[in-house]
Amino acid sequence: MPRPSRSARLIHPLLGLCFAAACGGDGGTPPIAVATVDLALATTIVLTGQTAAAVATVKDASGNVLTGRAITWSSSNTAVATVTGTAGTATITAVTPGTTTITATSEGRSGTAGLTVNAPIASVTVVLSSSAIPSNGTAQATGTPRDASGNPLAGRAITFTSSNPAVATIVATTGVITATGPGTSTITATVEGQSGTSTLTVCQVGIVPVASTAPTIYVAASTGNDATGTGSCAAPYKTITRGVAGTTSGAIVRVAPGTYDAANGEDFPILLPAGVQLIGDEANKGQGTTATRVLGGGNIAFTGSCGTFGATIYPGAKAQIAGFELTNPVGTFAEMTLLVRTDSVTIRNNSVVGNTSNTGIYLCNSSAGQAITGNRIRNNRLGLGFIFGGLNARVEGNVITLNGYGVEFDAPGGDLGGGARGSTGGNVVSCNSINDVWTNLGANVTLHLANTLWDHVSPSGNDIFNPSGALLVTTGAQVAPNNCP
Repeated sequence: MPRPSRSARLIHPLLGLCFAAACGGDGGTPPIAVATVDLALATTIVLTGQTAAAVATVKDASGNVLTGRAITWSSSNTAVATVTGTAGTATITAVTPGTTTITATSEGRSGTAGLTVNAPIASVTVVLSSSAIPSNGTAQATGTPRDASGNPLAGRAITFTSSNPAVATIVATTGVITATGPGTSTITATVEGQSGTSTLTVCQVGIVPVASTAPTIYVAASTGNDATGTGSCAAPYKTITRGVAGTTSGAIVRVAPGTYDAANGEDFPILLPAGVQLIGDEANKGQGTTATRVLGGGNIAFTGSCGTFGATIYPGAKAQIAGFELTNPVGTFAEMTLLVRTDSVTIRNNSVVGNTSNTGIYLCNSSAGQAITGNRIRNNRLGLGFIFGGLNARVEGNVITLNGYGVEFDAPGGDLGGGARGSTGGNVVSCNSINDVWTNLGANVTLHLANTLWDHVSPSGNDIFNPSGALLVTTGAQVAPNNCP
């Protein structure tokens, strides 16, 4: 076989060295491939104008960290945020509110992370479901963060606090308020360093706060104080006498359950100014688990008819009395529970009871236009008396029972059903021991008693005493319940 030329023998080893270099050897191993890029943001929510750090970590298929690899950075929405970086670290700059995706790329592999840019909060408003609640009540606080233009900003974490946990506690994350005692507390909502507040008033148990633009005075016999109270629901007065003093037409005096008598400091008769509303426990007609009881009587003198009488409460024109158990225990014929000598008084949803020697509601002095509705009038010598007054009073939905006399007409008085005042009737006038209705008016007078529940149908026996022959309208008569309600 011919031998290779000398020149061929010289080239062959060089080729061998080149192949060796290409296939490995010291300093010639190919770089390990990038398998993943892990991207971490210092925060995923930033405010416009703020910056945030980003870190990218390059790894191989086994999860080992690779160093010295080139990394490029990008933002999917540079109008929201830009990103600049070298190697594995970058700085994000928030531009405008919105969302974007930050991407780090190395050797064809990428890692991503979402970023939200929010507008800065300029203010926080706090709204309470009720600004005044009883001391066993609850409420809900709502916080709304707003930008510099007052626009609400959604999706922000809000933290709630109460300045006075002895008055009210609040769940920091939900804003649920639980009253713990009477007084006031400042409810604060904090969002990203900005705060807003609202004042919560916690009332004595039994006083029902109301949303009203009218001046409102609160009274609580058990916890109020006439000397140091302010008449607020958190610091009520002790007596009704103090509560109504100085009030003017349109004011509301709200009274908590309890006993309001001389021992409590009441001065009888309680003089209710014209146009003032005296409101107790209407839902239970003053006879709830703890009664809202006004107990007492005192004399008041006038000139003319109804000159000198006693009374528990004496209301002025257009005053309202609702939600009380009312008793005058003085026990003489001249003592009344409610003495009405003025026009357009409203007596609603009360229990006028236990005045066995006197009258429950006594209307006189040519007064007119009252509304007497939804009351229990029982166990009095006379339940309801139209004595020189009460013309065109609207009387409906009352239970007038177990009195000596139920209703007495000494003068043309109230519309008990079907009359000019528009009463729908529905009064129960039964089980009164002497007469359910008594009148000495003559045949020229018409009394409207339609839709009444009597002891008998048609009214007979002691249902009606009418010796002078007044015309009585008793259409729609029904039999009252047998248990004398």
